[in-house]
Amino acid sequence: MRTPIVLSIPFTGNAWETIGRALGDEYNRRFPHLAVNVVTAESLESQVDAMEGGKVDLALEDAETAYLAFTRGTAANASAHERLRAVGVTFSIAVQVAVPDASGITSIEQLKGRRVDVGARGGSVERAAHIILESYGLTYRNIEPTFGTSDTLARFKDRTLDARFFYSAFKHPTIDGISREVDVRVLPIDRRVLGAIQEQHHFLKSTLIPAGTYPKQPSAVQTVGMDVLLLCRKDLPDAVVYDLTRGLFDAVPALERAHEAARAIDVERGPTASIPLHPGAARYYREREILQ
Repeated sequence: MRTPIVLSIPFTGNAWETIGRALGDEYNRRFPHLAVNVVTAESLESQVDAMEGGKVDLALEDAETAYLAFTRGTAANASAHERLRAVGVTFSIAVQVAVPDASGITSIEQLKGRRVDVGARGGSVERAAHIILESYGLTYRNIEPTFGTSDTLARFKDRTLDARFFYSAFKHPTIDGISREVDVRVLPIDRRVLGAIQEQHHFLKSTLIPAGTYPKQPSAVQTVGMDVLLLCRKDLPDAVVYDLTRGLFDAVPALERAHEAARAIDVERGPTASIPLHPGAARYYREREILQ
C-alpha cells in the first residue's frame, strides 16, 4: 500500500508551483511506496497552519514564515507550530527592481520623486520594498507609490510608471516578458546597505541575479533574497523523510529542466534551514558527510 503524502505550494503560475509540481512527479516516479499529491494553499501562513493541523505533510515555504510560525505562530494560530521540521533549503527568491531603460534610472537612490510600484498593500513585495527604500533613506513621502499595478508593460511604454518591485525566483516571467518589448534594467542593491536591510529583516541576504537572466543584462546584478525551504511534519516516519530528502537532491536535474530557479538547489546548503531538521533529513546529511 502506498503512503499518501500531501505537498503544499503557496502560489500558482510561478517557480513555486512549477518546481513543486515537478518535485511531486519525481517523488511518485522514484518511490513506488509513496503517493504524493500536490495542492495549493491560500498563503504562506495558511499552509504552515495546515501542516500544524496535520492536513499537509510537505510544503515549500520561505525561511522567514517557517521560522516565525515555528517560534511564535501565525496570525490565525498564534502559538508555536511545534510540528514543523525542515527537509532542507531548496531554491531562493530575490528582490528585483525593474525600470525601463528610457527612465535613465540606474540606482535605488534615483527612485526619489519617481512613480514606483511597491506591490500589493501588506504583501511580501511591499514589505521588502519598504525595507529597501528605508535603507537608502527613502520613504513613501519621497516617491509616488502605487500598489500592485496590473499593466506594467503599458505603463512602462507610456512612461506613467518608472519602476516596479518584484520578489520572486528569477527569472520573473513579467520582467522577462516586458523586457522583450521594452528595454529594461534591473537595479542593483549595494552591499553598503546590506547591514541596514538585515537589521530590519534578518532573513534577507545578499544574492546575485546571474548575467543573462534577462535580455540585455550582460553582467550579474547584486540584490537581496531569501531561502525557500521544503518543510515536513515532525511526526512523519524517519524512513519516509530520509527518502524525501534523498529524492529532493537526486531530482535536481529534472527540477532544473522544469524551472531554472532549481539550479540554486545545492545539497551543501540543504541543512542550513531556519528551523530544526527532521531526524530523517538529518540522517541523510550525516550519512552523506561520512561517505565523502
